[in-house]
Amino acid sequence: MGSSGLSWGIRGLSLLVLCLVQAIGNEPGISTTGLALLLLVLGIPHGAADHLIFRARHPERQWRGQRWKFLGFYSLLVVLYGVLWHAFPAVAFLVFLGVSVYHFGQSYGEGGMASQLAWGSFVLLFPVMLHYPEAAPIIERMVCYPSDR
Repeated sequence: MGSSGLSWGIRGLSLLVLCLVQAIGNEPGISTTGLALLLLVLGIPHGAADHLIFRARHPERQWRGQRWKFLGFYSLLVVLYGVLWHAFPAVAFLVFLGVSVYHFGQSYGEGGMASQLAWGSFVLLFPVMLHYPEAAPIIERMVCYPSDR
């Protein structure tokens, strides 16, 4: 399977897992740890193409030498962010929001940084504000410390 096929395979398996979780619901036998491990193994669909973006930016000869650096850096970043989220969930949540606003703002592509950040904020916050009663418990769970759970 080529890298493009692998990327679509990861997306498909991730979608299947999410559908199964939705279908099963909150059964007592479903382990949060097990679901987290599945996500780690299968990947998160949004980031499934990051290696393809990196590869497209480097010629084939460079890619062979750089791929392990990329994978190591990417994995280290995930682990460090997980540690940050475990130790300081509110700070990690704010970092997550900031990166998300920036990311969604980049897709706007018009105007300066201020208009891109405004667009990113709108894309991120509009659904949350529109459905705040449903979003509030999720946000509260994301920012509480493990000892508070």
